[in-house]
Amino acid sequence: MEPTQEQPTGNPIGETDSSQSAFSEPKANTQGEAPQVEPATEKDTTAAALAYVIFFIPLLMASKNQPFVKFHTKQGMVLFCYHVVAMVIGAVPVLGFIGALLSIAGLVFVVIGILNALNGKEKELPLIGTFASKVHI
Repeated sequence: MEPTQEQPTGNPIGETDSSQSAFSEPKANTQGEAPQVEPATEKDTTAAALAYVIFFIPLLMASKNQPFVKFHTKQGMVLFCYHVVAMVIGAVPVLGFIGALLSIAGLVFVVIGILNALNGKEKELPLIGTFASKVHI
């Protein structure tokens, strides 16, 4: 007869301890710290960045209900309105120079917004952010 090998005691492979769960809720924060926010996925950051190029594209995507995507979509929508106003001001012969300066500032806002979205940040744009927070999608 061959000697038998004993199995180590404890949980067999694949079983988890009853105190652990793959779907467990994060522990309640008792020290007044800010709740942990899940980092934005690559898909979310792409959709958020697209909001600054063509603001309605993220509204057609599956991630449109993500708070991160909504934040950047709102800013993209207000930035689009800003560009329209800058174009109208630029069309007036006397105010053409001011319209050009507003358009350049708008392009800077677009770049800042895209960089924030791709880096997973929810940072309000200057001038635009206060109006975007009032928009409800």
